[in-house]
Amino acid sequence: MAKLLVVKPDKRMDATAALAHKWLAGKGGDKNLFGAAEAAVASAEGAADTADDDLAGDMQSRFMDLSLDAKSHGLAKLIRAFDLPADVALLPAESPKSFSCFRELKRGKLSVVKYGGEVAIAFYPPNTPAKKLLIPLKEVKACKQAKKFAANILSKGHSLAITHGADSATVLLEGFSKTSLRDEAWALIKSLKPDIASE
Repeated sequence: MAKLLVVKPDKRMDATAALAHKWLAGKGGDKNLFGAAEAAVASAEGAADTADDDLAGDMQSRFMDLSLDAKSHGLAKLIRAFDLPADVALLPAESPKSFSCFRELKRGKLSVVKYGGEVAIAFYPPNTPAKKLLIPLKEVKACKQAKKFAANILSKGHSLAITHGADSATVLLEGFSKTSLRDEAWALIKSLKPDIASE
């Protein structure tokens, strides 16, 4: 950190060098700086899935998630972004959750929201509001689990393909950090609309 705060530009670490630093590249030490927070989450949610945890150990990904949480946290931002009524709630009601993923290379949060008798799938990327997406659940025709796409460097996790609307458009949400998170998002959508195609 001190190398980034040097006053003289010729002695200061630049952005490329900072991102290549062993701590941000995931090669620094074996001390988990997020251990206490992860232990609390793991005890609340049950045993953590480590079999396909490609991104969880990557420091850069963790910082991106932290930044994303700060920018997109809370229902107030969703209400403003999608012009939703004040009675909006995240689902599932017993333990509301949002999932970090990508849409067209833009990182955002996938949430399932309920408002005024409607249920919808919302994707909100705070840095690129033009890529936001709100799909009423009644328009969803299919929600399929997909494997990672090697062509996309960001898709270290797995994907969801959601087909919706009269024209059967498919939206690909990818880059879930763990297979278990992708599966949890899929199961939530499927539980709310059991008749959608999933194979």
